[in-house]
Amino acid sequence: MLVPRHQVCDGIINCADLSDECLCEKQVSNICNHVKLRTERLPTLCLPGQVYCGNGNLSKCVNRTSVCDGISDCINNLDEKFSYCHGTLSCSKGLLTDAGMPCRCDTSQCFYLTSVRGVRSGILCNGIEDCGLNGPGVKSRAVWAVPPGFPPDECNATCPDVPGKFNCTVSSVGVLGAAVGPPSMVACTKNVTFPNGTKIVKRIGVSSENFCDGVLECTGDYIDEKNCPNRFSCRIGNLVSIPKSQVCDGYENCDNGMDESKILCQENFYCKSLKGQKVSVSTKVVCDFNINCDKAEDEMNCSSVDGRFYCENKKPLFVRKKQVLDGRGDCTDWSDECSEKFKTGANVLSSRYELIANPFLRAIVWIMALLAFFGNLIVIVGEIKSLQKVFSKAQGASPRTNHMLVLNLAVADFLMAIYLLMLGIAGAVYSGSYCSQSLSWLTSQSCVAMGVLVVLSSETSVLTMLLLTGSRLFAVYNPIASLSKPSFRAVLLMIMLTWTISLTLALVPLSASQQSSFVERALIGSNPFFSNVVVHFDAAKNFTIKLLTYSKHLSSQPDSVLLQVQAMTSWNELEQFLANTSQSNLLTISNYFGYYSANSVCIPNLFVTSKDWSWQFSLAISILNFIVFVFVASTYTAIILKARKSINKFQSVGKKSSALQHKILRLIITDFCCWIPLSIMVFINFSGVKIDSISYAVAAIVLLPINSALNPILYSNFIDKIYTKCRGQVPVGSQPTSRIGSTSLSSQNTTKLRLTTRRAESQVVDKASSSAAE
Repeated sequence: MLVPRHQVCDGIINCADLSDECLCEKQVSNICNHVKLRTERLPTLCLPGQVYCGNGNLSKCVNRTSVCDGISDCINNLDEKFSYCHGTLSCSKGLLTDAGMPCRCDTSQCFYLTSVRGVRSGILCNGIEDCGLNGPGVKSRAVWAVPPGFPPDECNATCPDVPGKFNCTVSSVGVLGAAVGPPSMVACTKNVTFPNGTKIVKRIGVSSENFCDGVLECTGDYIDEKNCPNRFSCRIGNLVSIPKSQVCDGYENCDNGMDESKILCQENFYCKSLKGQKVSVSTKVVCDFNINCDKAEDEMNCSSVDGRFYCENKKPLFVRKKQVLDGRGDCTDWSDECSEKFKTGANVLSSRYELIANPFLRAIVWIMALLAFFGNLIVIVGEIKSLQKVFSKAQGASPRTNHMLVLNLAVADFLMAIYLLMLGIAGAVYSGSYCSQSLSWLTSQSCVAMGVLVVLSSETSVLTMLLLTGSRLFAVYNPIASLSKPSFRAVLLMIMLTWTISLTLALVPLSASQQSSFVERALIGSNPFFSNVVVHFDAAKNFTIKLLTYSKHLSSQPDSVLLQVQAMTSWNELEQFLANTSQSNLLTISNYFGYYSANSVCIPNLFVTSKDWSWQFSLAISILNFIVFVFVASTYTAIILKARKSINKFQSVGKKSSALQHKILRLIITDFCCWIPLSIMVFINFSGVKIDSISYAVAAIVLLPINSALNPILYSNFIDKIYTKCRGQVPVGSQPTSRIGSTSLSSQNTTKLRLTTRRAESQVVDKASSSAAE
């Protein structure tokens, strides 16, 4: 049996095996909850796919094809209750005790309309006629107090049964009776006026077929239009009467329009503007999802009735409730998917029109991108030249290490600049139409590549700062050893290790073996059983388990197959299973929403809770970065204290130590402003305190990239050189460091070997500190 798509998951069971309703992700009929799935072990006497009759009736099992058929099989009548069969049982079987429950308009008899409202279902005994009484196209004028004129959905109720609901006035409009007897000629008189004004009364013969046809032929005695009980008198005009069936049918048939007057047709809905003679429509077609008035007044203000959504551009005018937020743009402007009142986690940064909704943040992206791009490019070129000088002059290990690590930091931060440029370009490309293309963007390879760049850049930068801090700490506390250590090979290996670790962290979420931890949702093809084209893995897995009960092909599979499905943890396993069982057409997977599809800017979701997939991975990265910052801050504090102690002992290091302290202070402050707020927000959010979406936007677009833009300036001598140039001074460190030692050794008052030795050691400390300051 084939069922139209719009009848799937509509609350009305059409398939004998209940599959059109019981496989649905949402809005499952109550009777489906009593179908024993293969995953259930109780009640033991029921076979998978059978319906059990509830508490006290567990031993009674009913085949799915026997429920909601009007015949009670359960002792407690559960299989036939309106509350369980939700809109499936015939309205003609309803009782007053079922008032308010949905029912199915009876289509088994040809004289019943499928539905006056066009939805094939009605509401029992609510005083509104949902199922028509007469044949298709014939207006139903029910006289409530006189059986059998009750609509099937109104339970044969009278005014006392449902007070205040029915219009229980006996209408003067009856049913047009059939003509009786063969046609014959009848004599009558007709008034005739000649062109010269002479008037005479002429006797004519009129066929009985022309009696009571609304056209007055016997104008003298009116005999042909008298005594017409099944006609409505128009009083004025060429048409003196019309069939009563045409009264209040929405069209002005009388010349004066009195057959459609508001006094006479109180049950009609009047349109403000209609073409032709039509002035009103039946109240039964108001809010029936079909536009009858020219300006659609009959379908306006219906949200409270059926939950429909009105498209903002009115193209189309509205969509059904189930079409809202289903991942498909049913409104041409996608307002049913991207209205501002539908803000969710995935589009917290974006809007219907822009990839980044806030114009200030869009500007920040470009500013940071250009600053990081050119700043790091300048540092890369400068550090390469500095390394060439270091190698050519065979300087010590400390300057070489410093330049190699700063170069590595600049390369890592340059990747962040590439990400920001890609983000700015993507924002420009999707500007004005982002929402309609958001699903394809979030699942695109470009978005994945940008996410990899973010993690690779930020983590390499963090680890490089860790190495820089460690090397400076070593140089300060081991000044003599730092002249030869670490070796070039050791530094190169450490740099390679930072890239390896960072690249691993960036690529782990893309690993097929780790899909169960990082891929929570998938984009599927058209499927009426799901409320959205973006489906959670658990929902897809539950759907597959249900197929093992409802699908004829899968229901015969052994229990080992069921255990296999229950043990699945990834989309790959699920997709492979459906392909092997020739059921892939039931769940077509188009693409995946991975670790880097959490938001429009393609960065991982750092603000996680224990309910989120991959929360352990995201939290571990945040903890790692926090520990690195604590180490960096603690180490630089120790370096400052060591430098001050050296100043107190040996006054020869004043300017260079001061410069070093200022640089370290800048590093600590900027790192604090970037990493600490981000880490604190991550930990607060994980504890259960909800962080506002604007905080996430600032963290994603400002805090993460800002280090990449500032690091080239902070870790080089750029600020010091600009400052001293503006003051007209020679930058600290531009003089050979050996001058400090020669100045201290040129003191003619030094005669003791002990003091000479101390100053020689001071020279070494100075040199190491100077190298660290660079």
